[in-house]
Amino acid sequence: PAALKQADSLYVGARPCPLYRFGVSVNKLYDYMMAGKPILYGIQSANNEVVEAGCGISIPSGSAQGIANGVRRLMQMTETEKTALGDNGKRWVMENRAYDKLARRFEEVISR
Repeated sequence: PAALKQADSLYVGARPCPLYRFGVSVNKLYDYMMAGKPILYGIQSANNEVVEAGCGISIPSGSAQGIANGVRRLMQMTETEKTALGDNGKRWVMENRAYDKLARRFEEVISR
């Protein structure tokens, strides 16, 4: 976490994969969100938690040009805009992926 906090923004990506049509759950993404940094997200899947959380920029999976364009977009943002993205991610992960929230959801599903 200390190293992540030193970054201006963080990248997570993966090559296109047919399996991702069912969705992905990238643990590293939640670490990035908790660091409160804008995220450059390059994974094509059925779900996109970066878009859902409003915490960064989504780019095409496996695209070097997409990475370059995303980095340029992040560099053009003001500190206020980048801070807002980081805050959105941290808030979203605490509301949706904290253990107590996941446990309650699990319990609800099992109870049904």
